[in-house]
Amino acid sequence: MENRVSTLVSRFKQIGEEHIRGLPIYHRPLQVEAVDFQPWAQGWIGVLITPWFMNVMLLPRDKDQWQRLAVGQKNTQNLPSGDQEFVVGDDAEVGSYLFRSLASPMLRFKSQNNARQEAHAALQRLMAPNAGAKQAAASIRR
Repeated sequence: MENRVSTLVSRFKQIGEEHIRGLPIYHRPLQVEAVDFQPWAQGWIGVLITPWFMNVMLLPRDKDQWQRLAVGQKNTQNLPSGDQEFVVGDDAEVGSYLFRSLASPMLRFKSQNNARQEAHAALQRLMAPNAGAKQAAASIRR
């Protein structure tokens, strides 16, 4: 898991530096960080914070596991809080992954610590039984 999450962080740092840094959505007080990645089903779940978005990420154990799914396709995953809709993403370095947006842009976050606390709380809600699917995912979008 550590290798997959490390690759995810490195790749999104690179994307930020090469493609997003000059855009108004890039919130300079924040940095790319993986929060609370843990084993889940056939892979790992956690939150990726970047200066431009915060997403719940599902990484499969096999880098090409979801390669047959079309990028942008919706995919429902059954989490302890209920069914959650994710979107398929793919990257040459990261491989296929599923993501669910928690926040974008990130301008309302005053600090990395503030974003990290919200990421941690959102993942806890998603992974808590009977938390309520819509409440768990939408609660970060105030």
